[in-house]
Amino acid sequence: MLNSLGEAVFRLNNDNQITFLNNYWKEISGHDTRECMLKEIESFFLEEDAEAIIANILNLKSVASQRSFIEVKLKHAKGKLRWV
Repeated sequence: MLNSLGEAVFRLNNDNQITFLNNYWKEISGHDTRECMLKEIESFFLEEDAEAIIANILNLKSVASQRSFIEVKLKHAKGKLRWV
């Protein structure tokens, strides 16, 4: 079911390392999901967005919310930037 969504779904461990990605991740990022396992999520985004990403993750951990929306620039495997 998660692999049929038209949006990226991911799970992180306590060190913000990726432990799950649905198939849409490869479509938007060009990165193979298996190769992304245990990499820090912020490493796939511009450095200037890393602080906002970490703050958003901390907020999710501190409240009962399970969803979050943030717009940042994703580094595509082919070097392009994509707003996500």
